[in-house]
Amino acid sequence: MSRGIDQFLLVLSLIWCCQFSYAQNNILDHRITISFNGQSVKEALKMLEKEVDCYLTYSNLDVDLSRKISKQFQNVSLREIIGELWGERQIKLRTKGNTIGIILDEEKSSPRQGNLFGIITGDKGESVSFATVAIKGSGKGVIAGEDGIFSINQISAAKYTLAISSAGYEPKEVLVEVRENQTVKVEINMSGAVSALDEVVVLGKSVEQKKREDPIKIEVIDVKAIQSQSISIPQVMNQAAGIKVRQAGGIGSPTVININGLQGQAIRIFRDGIPMDYMGRAFDINILPVDQVDNIEVYKGVLPVDLGADALGGAINYVSKGNGQNNLSASYGIGSFNSHQLNLTAHLNIPQTKFFTSLGSYYIRSDNNFRMDVQIPDPVTRNLTETEIERFHDGIRTWFAEFSGGVANTKWADLLKFSYANFDLNRDLQNNVFLTRPYGEIFETERSSIFSSQYELNRRKNTLKLFGAYSKRRTVFDDTPKNTYDWFGNATPINPESNEGELERNKSRRRQNFKTWTARLVYQYAFREGLSLNFSHLFQDERRVGRDDFYVPISIGEQDPLSFPGTYVKNISGLQLSSDIGKRIETIFAVKRYGIFAELATQRLNELSSIDPVEVSNFGLASSLKYSITSDAFFRISYERTTRIPTTLEYFGDGAFTLSNSALRPEQSHNINLGFYGNLNSKKNKIDLILFYRAVEDNVFLRQFNIFYSQFQNLDDARVWGAETAVKGELVPNLKFQATLTYQDIRRVNIENPGERILENSRQPNIPYFFGNLGVTYKPEKQFLNGSWQVYTNYAYTEQFILFPLPKELEPPLFGNANEVQGASIIPTQHLIDVGLTYNPSKLPIWLNVEINNALNVKAFDGYRIQRPGRFFRIKLSYRLEPK
Repeated sequence: MSRGIDQFLLVLSLIWCCQFSYAQNNILDHRITISFNGQSVKEALKMLEKEVDCYLTYSNLDVDLSRKISKQFQNVSLREIIGELWGERQIKLRTKGNTIGIILDEEKSSPRQGNLFGIITGDKGESVSFATVAIKGSGKGVIAGEDGIFSINQISAAKYTLAISSAGYEPKEVLVEVRENQTVKVEINMSGAVSALDEVVVLGKSVEQKKREDPIKIEVIDVKAIQSQSISIPQVMNQAAGIKVRQAGGIGSPTVININGLQGQAIRIFRDGIPMDYMGRAFDINILPVDQVDNIEVYKGVLPVDLGADALGGAINYVSKGNGQNNLSASYGIGSFNSHQLNLTAHLNIPQTKFFTSLGSYYIRSDNNFRMDVQIPDPVTRNLTETEIERFHDGIRTWFAEFSGGVANTKWADLLKFSYANFDLNRDLQNNVFLTRPYGEIFETERSSIFSSQYELNRRKNTLKLFGAYSKRRTVFDDTPKNTYDWFGNATPINPESNEGELERNKSRRRQNFKTWTARLVYQYAFREGLSLNFSHLFQDERRVGRDDFYVPISIGEQDPLSFPGTYVKNISGLQLSSDIGKRIETIFAVKRYGIFAELATQRLNELSSIDPVEVSNFGLASSLKYSITSDAFFRISYERTTRIPTTLEYFGDGAFTLSNSALRPEQSHNINLGFYGNLNSKKNKIDLILFYRAVEDNVFLRQFNIFYSQFQNLDDARVWGAETAVKGELVPNLKFQATLTYQDIRRVNIENPGERILENSRQPNIPYFFGNLGVTYKPEKQFLNGSWQVYTNYAYTEQFILFPLPKELEPPLFGNANEVQGASIIPTQHLIDVGLTYNPSKLPIWLNVEINNALNVKAFDGYRIQRPGRFFRIKLSYRLEPK
């Protein structure tokens, strides 16, 4: 393998050298003949680069790249042509080899400036409040006032295209000309009410052009388009190919995310590119409302070094709401099981300043008192009988609020932001993992205070991003009951002198305090467009200390393991070269270093705990190549050798059900992805196909010790191969669809335990291996009841999968029936249907949504055969004032 890497590096070095080898002393005097026929300035510059074999570097702020050029040049120097493209603005040209730097001559080209004043009205003469007015190609824009009036002052005298949008109106573009020392008045009329809702869009390439063309596989789930729906993040993500989110109960219950056969902690979670460890559970997928994010980026295979990740081949990045423009969003939802959800987000740019302030917040509560089947022993015979009961102790109450402020678009910073957040969680526990014991008084809490800062600067070829955060989290697990309970909620008093708990033989109140420091640096140097070098470093320092108020020593001299301070320090560095080779080929090559130092008390059943150090340092590499067949179709192939460092939860345990383990080794994996993206019969219908392979060493799994305790352990190796596909498009006008299908074969290999070698090459239990999804959305053109409507439905299919390990020869076949021996170890095939309807009154930024989940009321299961809620209803009212 080392030899192959050396050969790859040699080839990459030769390609890079060839890209810089061409030089010409008088390149600016090179005379050429070229014609521009309506191309934009940006397209014209690309044509020049190809014609002369040179590289042009410039600032996008110095020229209107969208301006059209129609002109012929006959035997004209390159210097003159570039000057013509820049118009009346005087420039300086600097050359180094075949690279040409274009710099604005500030002394000679002080821009002539003028002002814009406008008013926006609707087709009935009404004022269009809070419309977004953007200058195309410049990144500049404003929000109109409540009276529809806007102004843009001190802009260069030139012709511009204004893009105007507002909820409830058709977007519009207007051509205006700003004159020197004048205020130009423009009247804009908007018509044609439309709904701001759109379908769920799950793309194999980003909405933004850069991500759309990235050789790294990124799916973008457009959450912003469905924020008016009463839908949860797990539901949204389950509509994407290759992703399976399983939830052990209702709102707030534990979830497991599976991407291309890898799951749990192997999938890292980020918020705006920052690992979310410092956030605690505030942005857990089982809590986070869709209203708090604009979209979700799902990375498969290679991860860019910017993320600073030690994932094993998959990552999820939540992109927070906010685009730097004034906006306000509020919603309230109510649903079955006494569920309530309130969201409020806002952003305000302080007039006449560079300062801004913002708020992101939510409040959630639910009783989660849905009905489910459990095995209850007969009081006389002790035979188990399946009985339907109502969950009586599974409630959750949580809130989160984050306040931010700072400056933007200054000479010394594109962004400087300071944030403070508070998070509060109270959650009841109803039962143990295998549904053999009910609880009636056990609960857990988490309180967090989070401080963070962010700095960004982008100047010419250099981009710098800094992030720092400090968080203090306090968790409590309380098992100090006065009663024990049966499945029907009947209480039996506990003898106060017995010191008995519901979960354990003794009462327990485990308190843990976490202090976490997180820092990340990202620096990018762009040699030219399409050729850049990125460096990133992530530092994380987490300290834990705690105690159990009711700790009882196992033996003489034994101390409470929580009382020993836990230390966890992680450093991850990465260097990535991104390059294009001609028009069709784009590549990346990256090297990464993973380092961890930890100290913790290892718990051993019936033995003394001990303080153990952990220190590991590993290296990894990644490479990806994309070949474009056409502008709408391409192939992508990637390889990564990666390391996944165990988390603090896996090392330290949770202080309750999960024991600590200092002997854990980092997981490592070889990841290979091969993909195709392109059109089917038209540009409206597209297909995204991926083949993947994973060779995982030292798998970390949560292993059950007994009915009470479990521990994360390295369990053998795994081989994963599979395929996923997503097809989306439009069946008929206004009727859109999205279909996904995933197969993942996950096998245990190299089993060391002699007693388990019969399971060699057997399927990993408790993980779905074949599943799919079909979503359909219909939005009629004609209005009804003076508003627009959207009707949608989603069908989710999961093939039966094994609950406990089975030898390969006993596994039920795909679409086959489980025999009597397998029956008790099978999670059955599931068919779930959700339906919903959204109504948007004409010209009002209000949306009303009604949704029915599990409409057929079928029995649904996730991990360990824990039953999910049956049919339940949700209603949501949303109000939004924000640019589309």
